[in-house]
Amino acid sequence: MSAAVLLRRASDQGVMITLDAGRLHLQASAPPHLTLVAEIKENRDAIIAHLSRKQHPETAADWKAAYAEKLTQAQADDALPSDKATARAYMCVEMEWINQNPSASSDGQCIGCGGHASADKPLIPFGLEPHLRWLHARCWLDWFRGRRQVAQAALKHCGIAKPW
Repeated sequence: MSAAVLLRRASDQGVMITLDAGRLHLQASAPPHLTLVAEIKENRDAIIAHLSRKQHPETAADWKAAYAEKLTQAQADDALPSDKATARAYMCVEMEWINQNPSASSDGQCIGCGGHASADKPLIPFGLEPHLRWLHARCWLDWFRGRRQVAQAALKHCGIAKPW
């Protein structure tokens, strides 16, 4: 089991695992299940390595490592065949690139067409705080296609080719 999957399982069970000065710390509202504790102990080094990694990929090597981790997770933990695992891993890093490289948007103006909000064409927030992008519903698809093309070009530059 990968560290990412184990961390997600722990979180689903109400256990937060953090790293402080190279040591794992568990926080939970109730004692964690003994099986979970055993798995955490068994995978301690992998969890520490995972949590020690930069939170957000920055270099080509970081992006390749993020892709490799997603691929391993899809193949080993999710038991997907190679072609589906490759596609899933790519889509995950593509979305991560989009989220980590937000496009600028000003309140009250659509990032897609540049138009303003109106009663019949409201602006809808898209993305993650604090980098919300404001778009008209009709502008989202074209804007998102463009963002994906930029992400794909950036990932290709990092040595991660689109698998389809």
